[in-house]
Amino acid sequence: MKKILVLSAVVMSIFSGCKNNGLVVTPSVIKLGNVAENDSVHFSFSIRSSSHQTQSLDIMPECECTVVSTEHVLLQPETKTRISGSVFIDVTDDFNKYIYIDAADGSFFYTVQLTGRSCKK
Repeated sequence: MKKILVLSAVVMSIFSGCKNNGLVVTPSVIKLGNVAENDSVHFSFSIRSSSHQTQSLDIMPECECTVVSTEHVLLQPETKTRISGSVFIDVTDDFNKYIYIDAADGSFFYTVQLTGRSCKK
């Protein structure tokens, strides 16, 4: 019975997005599919606050191949914002790129994963 409860909690957290400290990041994994090598692909995700406090967030791409619409968000209580961007794919094979979301005060940290497969044009 304990294994079923743990598995249920894992499945629920996967489908609801990444959630912590009154923030929900959806989706926390973005499947980009097949992407041509040396091409860019666009993505977006949302950050929703259920907190009663303003949240100051830093949005940090893992590498210079990823660009986001903003690098800093001041998220008001009970509001939502959308982050968009693009990633340049310079490899041939499966890839994973990451975007880190960090509270300016260091109280929490999220990771959004961009995943896909690149192929020759």
